[in-house]
Amino acid sequence: AYFVPCHAEPARNIASLIEINRKALLTLTEDLLALCDEPRSRDTLLTLLFRKYGLKMTPSQYVLGNSTVSACITYLAEEGALEAMEENCGLFWRRIA
Repeated sequence: AYFVPCHAEPARNIASLIEINRKALLTLTEDLLALCDEPRSRDTLLTLLFRKYGLKMTPSQYVLGNSTVSACITYLAEEGALEAMEENCGLFWRRIA
């Protein structure tokens, strides 16, 4: 059987690709936690991550990055590592000590 990943060539064995993706997600969640030592909006977090990783913000990258960051924020919140706080009609995320 062949696997057809979105950003790689079709392959029979994707173990190395899985490991690369797993490490990237672990790095992203660690970076998000570090950035949330003070309350930050999702857009601010996305901007700071793009700067950290040297990425260029384009409309399509914004949408892709936003969905990835949102998924990681949701995971961290469900795990009890982040909490949401509302302030002045804005939603901010902060690390739970």
